[in-house]
Parts: sequence; C-alpha cells; structure tokens
Amino acid sequence: MTAPEYADSAADRAPQRRVQELPEEQRPRERLLRLGHEALRNDELLQILIGSGVQGRDVVELSQSLLERYGLAGLLRAHPQELLNEHGLGQATVTRILAAVAIGWRAARDERQMAKIVHPKDVWELCGPELASLSHEEVRILVLNRQQNLVAPPVTLYRGTAHGANVRVAEILHEVIVRQGIAFLMVHNHPSGDPTPSRADRETSKALNKAAKTMDLEFVDHVIIGGGDRPWLSLRSQGLIDG
Repeated sequence: MTAPEYADSAADRAPQRRVQELPEEQRPRERLLRLGHEALRNDELLQILIGSGVQGRDVVELSQSLLERYGLAGLLRAHPQELLNEHGLGQATVTRILAAVAIGWRAARDERQMAKIVHPKDVWELCGPELASLSHEEVRILVLNRQQNLVAPPVTLYRGTAHGANVRVAEILHEVIVRQGIAFLMVHNHPSGDPTPSRADRETSKALNKAAKTMDLEFVDHVIIGGGDRPWLSLRSQGLIDG
C-alpha cells in the first residue's frame, strides 16, 4: 500500500515529546490554568494527576498507557492494587487518580440528583453509566415526590459481589418513608452487562409492589442497568410490575 493516505507521515514517526521538553505555555498545567479543562485531552489531565514519570517511563507514555488499558470509566472500577502494580504509580498517585475520577462521577450525578424521573432513560442518565462501570452489584433507591422529582440523592442500600446483593423489602420501604416520599424506584446493575431480570429480580419486584400498596406508596419501577447494546431494562415496561 503506497498510496499517500496509507503512508506514515513524519509526524506519526516522530517520538512523543516529554512534558519537560515542551515550552512552558504548552504544558498541561499551564494550559489548564489559562484555557480551562476543555482544552486538554484526557491523557493530559491524567498527566497532571500523575505529576512525573519514573526512570524508563515518561509521564506522557504512562498516562496514555493507563487510558488505553482502563479508560476513564475503567479507572473508577479498577482495584487500587491493580494500579499500584503499574510501574511508575505509587500510593499517593493512585489515590489522587481514584479520588479525581470519583469526584467527576459524583459531580455529574449531583447535577442531576433532583431531576424529574418519568422514564427509565431518566434513571440511566442519573446513575446508569456509574453503575455500569462497577464490577460488583449495587442496589439504589430513588425516592420521589408527587411531581415525580427526586426528594434526595439516590440511596445506595446494598453493595454485593459480582454474583448479587441481598435485598430486604422492609429496609427499602423504610428508606422511602423516612425521606417522606410517596413513590420510589429500585435500580441495580448486573456486572455481566446483561440486564435480563433473574428470578430473584422478578420476585423482589413482586414483593415490593405488594408491600408498597399496603403502605399507600407507589412502586414506580425496577430498572436493571446492563451495558453495551442493552444499557437498561425496565421491569414495568416488560409487564413484570402490575398496577
């Protein structure tokens, strides 16, 4: 293949310049202060967190390698020991990275935490990407008022293993009552990425719906977060929750 569009350019063959070799005004820290975070690529933001490389591994190569291996969402769910095993990352750097990624997720979530919930897609936009990134199962409760607005941030009620989390109906209803909600949704993730409801999911939904009616509460939906081509599934839309 000798056509111009397949030929490597001189720029492609040129080695990546180290941060310290760049003019000061082109370095990530200086550009962040001058131009804001939108002007920086993800790997450049990561360079700022890492600070400097180690002998034989420059911070530019290290940051790009981390993003290629984990991605931003993957950094959130990566076990700290995985990152500590990366050549060039110490405890202080790993904690900075994990804290920064978590802050980003939480800031995005908090912007939407008082949103109106009228469709399963609203549940996905609120907490779907974060739940989909987890390697373990979490159960969250969304408590609503009469206008279908969240009355509080999503409540993380259970954290489990990759194989599931136990759910107690009484504990879920307690969370709704103490927040003075009149309606609620349950949302949890399947770490496998397949949102198909299990037998336990269906039975929990049935029990919640029945118990909610006795407390004059509305069980709006049970949304399962998956991934890929099936990011979420609503048990109500599947006809698995009546009323």
